[in-house]
Amino acid sequence: MHHRGEVIGELPFKNTSYAYDAYEISKYFKDNFLWNTEFSDVNYIFSNPTICKSRPIKESYNNILLKLDKNRHFVFIKDPFKFKEKKDIAIYRGAIIKNIEKNSLRAILKKIFAI
Repeated sequence: MHHRGEVIGELPFKNTSYAYDAYEISKYFKDNFLWNTEFSDVNYIFSNPTICKSRPIKESYNNILLKLDKNRHFVFIKDPFKFKEKKDIAIYRGAIIKNIEKNSLRAILKKIFAI
């Protein structure tokens, strides 16, 4: 996928955490500097170096990760409980719709609980 570079000083400023986090980096460059950005979930490799928040693991040398949406992904609460004081449980938050998801969860549960 190919993106045209945007002038960093003309980055369309939207009221999102991605824009704020990108601005935090962009302010250190000259306003006429060009860069490519993609703030959505990325599962492909860019043909040119591009700032993004995620990337495929293999051969993604053009996908440049920035710490975007920091308040969501990189803020940790102070946990008042020691690990040994916690219940030995797991919670799954997601839909199990497809058969592959059902089969995967069954296999995990069988392995863990010897069901």
